[in-house]
Amino acid sequence: MPRIADHPRASVARTLELAAAVEELGGECSMGAAAARLGAKPGGTFGALVSTAAKYGWVSVRRGRVRTEGRYRDYRTAGDEAHRRAALLEAMRAAPLFRRLLDRFAGRSVPADHLPKLLAREFDVPDSAAARVAGYFLEAARAAGALEGDRLRSSLVTASSPAIAERRARDSRDGASATRAAYTVRVSGPDVETTIALTDVDDLDLLRAVVAKVERGLRARRGASRE
Repeated sequence: MPRIADHPRASVARTLELAAAVEELGGECSMGAAAARLGAKPGGTFGALVSTAAKYGWVSVRRGRVRTEGRYRDYRTAGDEAHRRAALLEAMRAAPLFRRLLDRFAGRSVPADHLPKLLAREFDVPDSAAARVAGYFLEAARAAGALEGDRLRSSLVTASSPAIAERRARDSRDGASATRAAYTVRVSGPDVETTIALTDVDDLDLLRAVVAKVERGLRARRGASRE
């Protein structure tokens, strides 16, 4: 089985274009309609874009339909640049890999030249994708105002926007969030860091793949302890 790499597969800017297209179509549409709106073809590349937009929390996907979520509306209706950056940073932290990178380099310089190798060696990102993923992270961090030169700010605020705080309070009050309506499983360990929202039976396939990865790691550890 190939390695499980829970990483964004498109830039934040491109995922925002997707969310905007869905919003223009009424806030919910079929995958085919969203692809057509962007002039794309449904399939692997477009599917990766949708998956990444869902990872950031801009959209959700269920039974072949895409819907914009509160995080995207917070970004779209932000009253100023500070609030837009807060929404972007919150989206970054929703992606497990980017959250780990933000925590790791907080207050430190990000080694841009060596980041692809670091992602491949320590974060299980395939060599073929590591440079692209590093670029996505740096681009998103700059857009979110998290980078000052090559140094990641040590104090990163994700909930300064009144709109974000209001949405969180609303979700807590009435449980309207689609994410909260799903089963959520978080798996964290030395070689995996992922949160999986289970909203459909098909989502169990990803969960089984992650569990299989954990099992291999545990078996390898058991074998090493016996030597």
